[in-house]
Amino acid sequence: MIRRGFPGGSKAWPAQSPFWWSPGPAQTQPHLSIRILHGLSDKSDWRIFTRCIQVEGQGYEYVIFFHPSEKKSICLFQPGPYLEGAPGFAHGGSLATMMDETFSKTAYLAGEGLFTVSLNIRFKNLIPVGSLAVLNVHVEKIEDQKLYMSCIAQSRDQQTVYAKCSGIFLQLQLEEESPQ
Repeated sequence: MIRRGFPGGSKAWPAQSPFWWSPGPAQTQPHLSIRILHGLSDKSDWRIFTRCIQVEGQGYEYVIFFHPSEKKSICLFQPGPYLEGAPGFAHGGSLATMMDETFSKTAYLAGEGLFTVSLNIRFKNLIPVGSLAVLNVHVEKIEDQKLYMSCIAQSRDQQTVYAKCSGIFLQLQLEEESPQ
């Protein structure tokens, strides 16, 4: 389910906001990727990778806000202790996963399906476990069947850059979900 504004109608994110949000792990609605892939597997108990840790606050805690007219997203990501690499810090692979996931949701919500062709990440600083990282994703250009996207992951005060990422993604033609 995609909603306009901020969860719960908070004044921190006005209802007239141009951004849309994708529910986080505590929400009861199915995850977007499950809707995209539904019907491609006969397994009824599978979960999307970033939603595989069922204990709230221990793994990938995030929400993605999408701005349709500008084709950009903001992801708020708080890595839990199950994502620890170096003591006290999130593993770099968890940030790479969140960048790729945010790229995927941005492309999907912009009306484009995609596969990752290349992902170039330049890590700058470690993310402390439990802190908030803000990922800003932009669609730079669309050329033929390729999307060129970029992402900057930084602290909420924008004083610390955790990583910069660019990627090339191949567009897919998504099929409409048919009623069962």
